[in-house]
Amino acid sequence: VIVDDIISSGRTMLNSIEICNSSGADRILCAAVHPALTTGVFEKISSKVWKFIATDTISSPISEISVTESIAEKIKSSPA
Repeated sequence: VIVDDIISSGRTMLNSIEICNSSGADRILCAAVHPALTTGVFEKISSKVWKFIATDTISSPISEISVTESIAEKIKSSPA
């Protein structure tokens, strides 16, 4: 599992994938908090990994994890 806060150019994630592959990883799951994917990054990364997912803080093809409930709960529990 490789997790990054923001994936934009994908350079950091692609370097991490290369290290995992050279270390003998069988399956790689990549995750991001903010998928600010520039053109072609989704294709580059998803072709090299088993799974590629992210939160829905930025709409993208990998935005599978909703943060809405967590944010709503935090707002509700915050002092006025």
